[in-house]
Amino acid sequence: MVNIKRGDFLGVLYLDSRRTAAFSKLDRQILDALAADAASILDNARLVERERERQRLEQEINIARDIQQALLPRDFREYPHLAVTGFNLPCLSVGGDYFDVFPLSDGRTAFLIADVSGKGLGAALLTTMLQGALSGMTLGTDPARVFNHVNRFLCDHSEVGRYATMFFGILDQEGHLEFINAGHPSPFLIRRGAAEEAFTEGSYPVGLVPEAEYTAVCLKLEPGDTLVLFSDGVTEAMDPDEQMFGIARLKELLTGQLECPLEQLQKCVLEAVENFARGARQADDLTLLIVRYRAAAAAATTDTDVPLSASSSSSASAAASSAPPPVSAPHAAAASG
Repeated sequence: MVNIKRGDFLGVLYLDSRRTAAFSKLDRQILDALAADAASILDNARLVERERERQRLEQEINIARDIQQALLPRDFREYPHLAVTGFNLPCLSVGGDYFDVFPLSDGRTAFLIADVSGKGLGAALLTTMLQGALSGMTLGTDPARVFNHVNRFLCDHSEVGRYATMFFGILDQEGHLEFINAGHPSPFLIRRGAAEEAFTEGSYPVGLVPEAEYTAVCLKLEPGDTLVLFSDGVTEAMDPDEQMFGIARLKELLTGQLECPLEQLQKCVLEAVENFARGARQADDLTLLIVRYRAAAAAATTDTDVPLSASSSSSASAAASSAPPPVSAPHAAAASG
């Protein structure tokens, strides 16, 4: 909104007569008063028009936000071999984070989290583009082939500097996990109470390097293994002193969470971040996706059947000696906004 200052030129009020000296000093004073009133009316009319335009844009952004939120999973369906929950909080009306969970035609289940560089409508449009491209996988196709196609498409069509980090996984009923890490922070794998960054192998973010090639990596999960996927809005959350929440603090928080109900685990992470931030305004979207593998035969036992305090001193000591080995290979990653 542009504020009209005193002395700004708004228009001309013109009064003329064929007679010489037709207007007295009083006439000119009246004309000045009319001009001042007209200027005030014009100023108010422009303010009203700008306010209407602002409300229209706000309405369009709200519609975009509603559409974006509707694209995220809401009521997580029951899968025979996994339990899942997720949360998304954009720092603006619309955001650049997104997650999804969907079944594939061969009985496996796909899940992913993505973080697009930048904020606002541009990032939100790219997340929608990514979701549309990956939703076609429900018909069945090779994930590496899809990622290579999406990467080339984004490099050709998106604006310069717009890219997305992603973690994409496919889990079958026997616990075989096939994943691609496209420059995203490694999810934590919680196994027998120990939390480790076990998914460090990967490639560049999609949309950044046209020549990048993506290949899937396989890992065998055990019943009860829990994957905590997060965007950098979690680890880069800042307190009023501009200190970050950090990977180490998240790892400490997740360690010992043995078979904690997923909703409770999610609440624990969100509350920890909120308490750390102490009301400070955040500059990044915050997204969590938590997936737990369970043997198909144990599908009748849900996560809510297991109490939060299931871990004991004996299990904690066992966790220290049985941490899952990370998939260790260097990867090129880029920080997203």
